[in-house]
Amino acid sequence: MEIAIVGTPEFTLGFQLAGIMRLHNPPSDDEMRETLISLLEEKEVGIIVVDSADLMRMPDKLRQRMSDSISPTVLGIGTEEDNTLRESIKSSDLQNLRTGRDGHRHLDENVRSGTSRR
Repeated sequence: MEIAIVGTPEFTLGFQLAGIMRLHNPPSDDEMRETLISLLEEKEVGIIVVDSADLMRMPDKLRQRMSDSISPTVLGIGTEEDNTLRESIKSSDLQNLRTGRDGHRHLDENVRSGTSRR
């Protein structure tokens, strides 16, 4: 299975330096849409990585298709700071602290006071 990277030359450069050679730099949103549709239909592509800002400019129907796709899996990676994943992880960690593995609710005093160390 191959990894395909789609985006601007600046976005794909780091992946190229890491050794990924399946790079696509469509110059317009229309060509980006066509590239993504084509990659979704290729059996040898297992992962498609796209700048999340580019994903947001794609039509709703295509975004839904990419979201539903299992193979290839489409990963949107933000070049701008996006705290969504960080907040989800923090929320999950706090929930795990509140409900311990034994099923009982626990909350460390340090977490309550905001002085927890990581």
